[in-house]
Amino acid sequence: MEIIQFDSILFDLDGTLWNAAALYAKAWTVALQLHGVDTVIGEKDIVGLIGLEQSLVIRALIPDLFQDKIRFIVDTVETETERLIQTEGAPLYQSVKEGLEKLQQRYLLFIVSNCDQNVVRLFLKYHGLEPFFVDHRTHGGNRKSKYENMADLIVKYKLKHPVYVGDTLSDQKQSALAYVPFVHVNYGFGELENYSPSFDSFELLTTYFLKNS
Repeated sequence: MEIIQFDSILFDLDGTLWNAAALYAKAWTVALQLHGVDTVIGEKDIVGLIGLEQSLVIRALIPDLFQDKIRFIVDTVETETERLIQTEGAPLYQSVKEGLEKLQQRYLLFIVSNCDQNVVRLFLKYHGLEPFFVDHRTHGGNRKSKYENMADLIVKYKLKHPVYVGDTLSDQKQSALAYVPFVHVNYGFGELENYSPSFDSFELLTTYFLKNS
């Protein structure tokens, strides 16, 4: 893929910039137990569900849960997630902060995620990344799909040649719907067989973009 013409990079969050699986699992466990569901959610339970809407996550985790409880539990999950990000945080993948600092000197950077409304803002604040990003969009903030949020950013900022970076097949499909080229990172939660370009680390991803800017 030729990327010399790219003027902006749109990033997925979970599985691309940080690994918050343990944090999400803890938030779900606390929320479920507060609502009388005596179960413990582990990282392995949540990994394959990260990026889905919360109502779909809860149906996958607890398929027999009564419908009238779902909204209350989802609201509690959002509250608990926000609390945990501020108090405990979750780790960035290796070389993410250093890479973003370099990339923002040559590209406009954005985040497009299916996470809850305040997660990106709290993520940026916790890790001190606010100066690196122009803007972000989340499904939790406007109920739009990723490709719609990509399109919104493209129009608002008059982006000519954006590229989306993510870790899952769903990310690739959303990029295609937005007519945005896709770059894969394979250290996250998803797998794309025989896809190129695909990178084993954020450091390699950064080098790729810097060499072709």
